[in-house]
Amino acid sequence: MARVKANAKAPATRPVRCYHCGHEHEVAARASRVSCPKCAKSLRVENVTIRTTEGWQHFQTCGRVTILAKGKLVAQTVEAQLGIEVRGGLEAKSYRGGPVTLKKNAVWRGDCVAPSITVEPGARVQRSAFVIGAADPGR
Repeated sequence: MARVKANAKAPATRPVRCYHCGHEHEVAARASRVSCPKCAKSLRVENVTIRTTEGWQHFQTCGRVTILAKGKLVAQTVEAQLGIEVRGGLEAKSYRGGPVTLKKNAVWRGDCVAPSITVEPGARVQRSAFVIGAADPGR
């Protein structure tokens, strides 16, 4: 009779969608960067925390972005497939991705396409157009 360890775990994977071509595939749960098996382009799949001011042309991740109170993300486009939580500032021409959470002192500037948004009292939204309830904000 074979014994099975009580704490044996199956390999941990999670689904991601390539932000270049839209291909859906599985990656290791601990992976931070992988190549898309369809288009072979590099993908950031990790959750990202912004602690200071960071500037990017295009900021993309298959994970979640958290912008801390003293942090600010400045970019042309931002895509965070698992969503974004802003405690500091976001200045982008456009955001596309998962749910948006704007905490008490957050400052948001830029257009947004997301399935949902939560805005706490004290958060500020400047010069922005929102499309909320998008079934699939990706490709």
